[in-house]
Formats: sequence, structure tokens, C-alpha cells
Amino acid sequence: MANHAYSIGVDGGGTKTDLILVDAGGTVIARHTAPGCNPSQLGSDQAAAVVREAFAELVAIRDELETRGKEAEQLKQSLQQAMGDAARAVFATGEVTYKRAQDGTSLDTKRLALDHPDLVARYIVPKPGSRRFLISAGAD
Repeated sequence: MANHAYSIGVDGGGTKTDLILVDAGGTVIARHTAPGCNPSQLGSDQAAAVVREAFAELVAIRDELETRGKEAEQLKQSLQQAMGDAARAVFATGEVTYKRAQDGTSLDTKRLALDHPDLVARYIVPKPGSRRFLISAGAD
């Protein structure tokens, strides 16, 4: 399974429940509207059933996105192979560019820590952990 960061937003009310699936950049990938899920109007069992059904739809969308992503990656690889050393391919509906990025540099922090642990210790900044929203289908 690919490791994509998706988040959902849920607005559950008495008349409808709106859900959105967004990627890590905040782009809305999918929207879903379900019946209302207010437990004081429906009862807790029916409200939970509405949320479960919406969750099942979200899992189906996530699975479809993953399948389509794999297909897109295969098509991308086919185009890259066909292009060979060419930097650009033009089609009636658009174009593809395939260029090598400029070489860069990076800091070898492990080696720096070994050679100068006192210096590294002075510049360490704590970073709070992040929360991850993971969807695991199949659990009851």
C-alpha cells in the first residue's frame, strides 16, 4: 500500500453529514454527503450506522485513489522510457517534460554528530510529534 497522507473532515448534523477527503496539501480529493447523524434525533445506533456507512465510502474512495495512483505511475514510467533522453514530448492534448533536476548538496548530520557531538548538542531543537489519521479497513 502506498503511503499517502489523507485527512477527512466531518460535519455531522441533524439533516445531513458532509465529509471531505483532502490530501496533505489541503486539496479536496472527494466529497460525500450522507444522511444526518445526530444521535438525539436518530438514536445512537442509527447515528453510528450513518457514520459507519460514510466511513465505508471513504475506504472505497481511498482504495480507488490508490489503484488509480498505481496506474498513473505505470503510465508515467512508460512515457519516461519512451522519451529516452528527450526532455519534452508534445501531444494534441498537452505535453510532458522530463528533465533532470540540478544536483544539490546536503549536510551529513550523522558524521557531524560523530565528529563534533558538542557542537550538534548546542543546536538541537525539539520538534513535537505529529498526529496521523490512518484508515484500517476490516476491523469490527
